[in-house]
Amino acid sequence: MQAIFDVVLPVFGIILTGYLAGRIKLLGPDSSEALNKFCYWFALPPVLFLGPARVPLEQVFNLPFIATFMGGVAITWLIALAVGVIAFRDRPAVIALALLSGTFSNAGYMGIPLFLAAFGPQGVLPAVIATVSYTLLLVATTVIIVEADLAGHGGAARAFVNVLKGLVKSPLIVAPLLGLAFTIVDTAGWEDLDPTTLPGRMRQQTEASLEGADVALGLVKAAAFGFIIAVMGCYQGYRARGGALGVGRAATYAVVSATVLILAVNYVITSLWPWG
Repeated sequence: MQAIFDVVLPVFGIILTGYLAGRIKLLGPDSSEALNKFCYWFALPPVLFLGPARVPLEQVFNLPFIATFMGGVAITWLIALAVGVIAFRDRPAVIALALLSGTFSNAGYMGIPLFLAAFGPQGVLPAVIATVSYTLLLVATTVIIVEADLAGHGGAARAFVNVLKGLVKSPLIVAPLLGLAFTIVDTAGWEDLDPTTLPGRMRQQTEASLEGADVALGLVKAAAFGFIIAVMGCYQGYRARGGALGVGRAATYAVVSATVLILAVNYVITSLWPWG
């Protein structure tokens, strides 16, 4: 019972808060989309990276766990496929999306926060493995079926290429692969590097920069600097007068003003950052 209060209720309390914020129009559709993109591109990737980067290589390739998890997903998928084909008789794209909905475990958005709250950073690896396995196998297969069905004859090859491009750019795949690469380097003798040598100093600096607070600080600064650059560019652009010469002068003003503001904001954020 204590685990319910300590782990489950806080996570679902955040979900309830977001739902109520949407219901009372405090967060509109644009806000929900922005939050979803923030989780997908910024919040989840560091966790997906650190999960496999903090454990031995044999724990990452936990074949019994992967087989058990994906086996359960496969059985559910086959049952849903039989029901969809017999009962609904719809086109493959519709059935594939229904199968994805019926087997989607949400190990990324739900599993990772629950595992973090329950077991801490060291216990998040199972949710990371489940997320990557599901994305690589089931999500990719679903996208191929949907695109091939919508494209008609000859669309399967194109769909396969598009899926490969999407996987290469997906942070849900790239982040854990980078963490896996980090583990491989670590296994090859990363910890044994002499700290007085250049590779040893690089190891120490890399490990120091992988603290969660440092990653968060970098994301905050990146957002602030990007906002400043966009605002100053738009501001000087709208005020530009005098043809090409005026545009060139406005570009110069935008660069100078954005640079000065970035230096000032960087100092303020660094000084006020509570986890420095």
